Amino acid sequence: MLRIKKILIAIPVLIMLGFASLSFISRDSESSEGLILATIHPLSDDFSDDLLYPKSARIIQYNLNTEQFVELTPDFVSARGGEASYDGKKVVFTGIQQNQEHWQIWELDLNSKDVQQMSYLPFNCTDPTYLPDGSIVFSGQEHNNDQHALFVINPQQELKKLTFHPAEDRHAMILQDGRIMVNSSADSDSGQQSKQLALRPDGTKVMLYHTTAPENTLFGQAAEREDNTIFYISTTDEVSSVNSFHHNDPNATERVWNKDADIQYLSVYPLKDSLLVTYTKKGDNQAKLGLLYNGATEELMSYDNHHVLEASMIRSRPLPKILPSRIEETDDNGLLLGIGLPGDGAIMEQSTRKIAVWSDEKKLGEVPLYSDGSYYIEVPSNTPLKIVQMDSNSNAVADASDWFWVKPKERRGCIGCHADQSWVPDNRVPMSVSEKPVDITLNMNDLTGHVN
Repeated sequence: MLRIKKILIAIPVLIMLGFASLSFISRDSESSEGLILATIHPLSDDFSDDLLYPKSARIIQYNLNTEQFVELTPDFVSARGGEASYDGKKVVFTGIQQNQEHWQIWELDLNSKDVQQMSYLPFNCTDPTYLPDGSIVFSGQEHNNDQHALFVINPQQELKKLTFHPAEDRHAMILQDGRIMVNSSADSDSGQQSKQLALRPDGTKVMLYHTTAPENTLFGQAAEREDNTIFYISTTDEVSSVNSFHHNDPNATERVWNKDADIQYLSVYPLKDSLLVTYTKKGDNQAKLGLLYNGATEELMSYDNHHVLEASMIRSRPLPKILPSRIEETDDNGLLLGIGLPGDGAIMEQSTRKIAVWSDEKKLGEVPLYSDGSYYIEVPSNTPLKIVQMDSNSNAVADASDWFWVKPKERRGCIGCHADQSWVPDNRVPMSVSEKPVDITLNMNDLTGHVN
């Protein structure tokens, strides 16, 4: 029988630290507010090789006040990554049942304990999170390799793919402004780089949202506090840290909450004045649930013979914004407007005279720039693309852009991958929009256009 081994922090102290919502059970029989949702894993089975798809994990609901728990996934070989809905009545998670080949996305009604399978895909699915309209965003191992892309499935179980670049997109979360933030890593000339991207729930307007130091790797799902502070875990070969930044200016508001060479943090969930964390400590083979407060991590509880891998709260939360979409999935193309102005704040190299657009290993075409450095092109949608700046002799004059994509009928503007992301271009009409966009989807040959 699973039982609590110890509780080290008294209830009055928890209330003082912002844990008040854990000190009671709601009297509403249809509400599960005031409960902890946790993933546990037997000590006897090693999880360290695969935290994403552990072989024998379970999800429990735990009440700190009564020290009672309910196992939510008894019919699963393994399950993890549970997240409560905004009204606190359902939980979405990833799991695998007996005789299943792949992990799928599931939804649990906390009142009836009924479980519904949401995805039926020929590959592993993980890290589900709720959108405010009830749809579920998750990562899928589409090509059964090490890379995951983002997908969304609505309550009618209609599936759409959101990301199309050759990268590892995992641990998505929903920002209060309605966008998705996702940890993304891809190989580069300097090694693997981790960053956080933001995009709309229809896959449009993807942008670089927050960057970390090159030696850091993003770990697990981030979480946003109601004051728009976003918390995340970063690791290096030597140390693990809990960090935060503010939504309004991510790269200028970085803060380290705790950095300890003896602690490996596994998950973080913000409370009012403290952080709920799971972690392992050097010399201790057991992952535990703790509180991070004033720079110190204190053990909150541990389970006999089990790791606590992840933890969050089941509680009512404000709904993020619901963002509209004008995407037409039946269309094959999208539009890309580049605003380039050599000079002060330049986003184009001085010698740039045209751009080449690539998809995978194929060059789709070359497009000369207008005299103000702009271009306006029609490109294939739902396709990985990158841009290379070139001189008049078609020699590259700068590193290629990061991979990006456009959705069908999306009209996307670009100030340049080499520009400061906080830079705002002049309020002017680019010369390139005075005519129809150059369609590089018509053929694969070099294109003629307006010469500078």
